[in-house]
Amino acid sequence: MPDEPDAAANASTAPVAAAGGVDPSHVSGPAWWRRWPGPPGLRGRLTGRGAIAAVGVAGALVTVGLLVLLFPSRTTPDAASAAQSAQERGAGGSAHAGVLVHNVERACQRPRTTPCALSLAYSPYRPYNTANSAGRVWHHDLLRAVCTIANGVSVTDENLKHTSIWIQITRNGERLWLPGIRVHPDHLIQLTTVLPACTP
Repeated sequence: MPDEPDAAANASTAPVAAAGGVDPSHVSGPAWWRRWPGPPGLRGRLTGRGAIAAVGVAGALVTVGLLVLLFPSRTTPDAASAAQSAQERGAGGSAHAGVLVHNVERACQRPRTTPCALSLAYSPYRPYNTANSAGRVWHHDLLRAVCTIANGVSVTDENLKHTSIWIQITRNGERLWLPGIRVHPDHLIQLTTVLPACTP
């Protein structure tokens, strides 16, 4: 048979394993691939199409692992901005933090038009209407927050969610107020943890 010379050559040059058999890891050449019996549970299985299928599965698993390492989960832009707006200390020792304005209306998250503007207020204890409007802000504007209160006038957004939390901010030297409903809910929780309660 054509394979007999290979078998003889391999048998004469292969080192003997501790158990008295041939150590397959030290045998080279195509004859070993065709004749090595493999582990007891796989003998007779890794031949022909079975071997090709096993190699294919192993390659797929390696590819998936590389994709997981190369493309880790990404944070949203808002989450990254919130992480950057960690608590800081001003020269006077008072705490402050960055706060991003959040408009729940998706159609108003890009255009900086009058209909898409949100209002700051002079007081968190007066109705949130035109008479109490202290200026305009838009989605994703970055403001400087100083402190928070939890007992202001309750404000409801366009999704019918509401809160009585307000955030005092500084703008052009003025202390104004942003309704907590105009901040992303996750960021509002962070702000109430980081910032102190406003004093009367």
